[in-house]
Amino acid sequence: MKPGQLELSKYDLNPNPNSIVLRLLNQVKHTAGSFADRYNLDFENFVRFLNDEENDSKPIINALISHPGIDIRVLLKPDLADRVNETFNRNPDVAVMSAEETNKSARVFSRGPEGGEKNPFYRYFDTAVRSTSPFRPELIEQLYVADGEPNLEDYYFNNGHFEDQLTLYLGDVNLHWTEIDRGQVTFKATRFSTSYKLPFIPHTFTSRASNTGRILAVTYLGPISNPGFLELARKTPLTELCDLLGSYQELRETSRRPVLASGLGQNEEISTDKFYSKALLDNVPDQPSSSINLLHIPRESESVLNSKSTHQWLFNCSDVELKIEWFKTSFDMKPDSSLAIAPETQFKVSNFSANSAKLACFSSKPGEGDPMLQAKRILKNVGPAAISRIQNETSQWFN
Repeated sequence: MKPGQLELSKYDLNPNPNSIVLRLLNQVKHTAGSFADRYNLDFENFVRFLNDEENDSKPIINALISHPGIDIRVLLKPDLADRVNETFNRNPDVAVMSAEETNKSARVFSRGPEGGEKNPFYRYFDTAVRSTSPFRPELIEQLYVADGEPNLEDYYFNNGHFEDQLTLYLGDVNLHWTEIDRGQVTFKATRFSTSYKLPFIPHTFTSRASNTGRILAVTYLGPISNPGFLELARKTPLTELCDLLGSYQELRETSRRPVLASGLGQNEEISTDKFYSKALLDNVPDQPSSSINLLHIPRESESVLNSKSTHQWLFNCSDVELKIEWFKTSFDMKPDSSLAIAPETQFKVSNFSANSAKLACFSSKPGEGDPMLQAKRILKNVGPAAISRIQNETSQWFN
């Protein structure tokens, strides 16, 4: 039985499923409208579902359990979620998505002032994902050109989201975000620059030149997704919870910042005929396993790798086709193709070309980090409204 073949009804769902579904849509970067379009859902019925009003939930549930990257277990009552675990434990150790499949998933989101003209802003693409992985990766093209100065209008910003985010930049892109103390801040990225962003930080991306803006944005479930912490947060009144976080241990100076950005990857060329892994970002506060590495795959070579204890996601960001093999399976990994790999999985990367190749490798370990400490950072940088969204998600990642 596959997850998409589960027969579920509204009686199998957790109380207040609308809040959980809103968070799940944010994870896979769909709005209610784009998700309804993809699965031919009645949009007004879907909105009634999200507003906890009378609705026909069956087609919505069927769409949710069939969508790649949605872990339906979080939507179910605990006893049923435990029984469904066996199905998800048979999830493939490696999930793949070809460049052709990625291109077919393209969807454009526009932004602009309320009631005014909207500009095409982002083109989102799906990539390889395992439903039981913490990763929800996307390839995103920036369609809006800006100079990179901190003067972007508010309506271009995301509302932030529950997940942490690691980003690898594949072109000249601006990262914009806001902080309580500093207001709007901008980082001008170039090819192979990187960044880490704390949950719920309002942010957006623009391109500095037409047709050059491109990023790999990998959101993942970080410390605040800890089930015990979420139960505590949902049972504690907001004011009391904020007081509890405020009195929690002091933040180290290096962990106070909501965004870590680096241009160290600009000099990405590696002159060697051997396999090489270059760390582009490995300083995420309290999460030593969360990282971005650039893998250099020499020409006419074979390299045996192991994901060890981390979930990994790989993207071919070169012009060279590679062959990936694991167990008795293989995948011809063309440029812009991707893989999602389970922990403790050994795989072989072969390059039969006369040119070297580059793979972007994102790693993370679920459950790593102190949820109270991360929530305190969120409170400091975003305020009580973000803590309220931990308790009960009420916002799409953008309006």
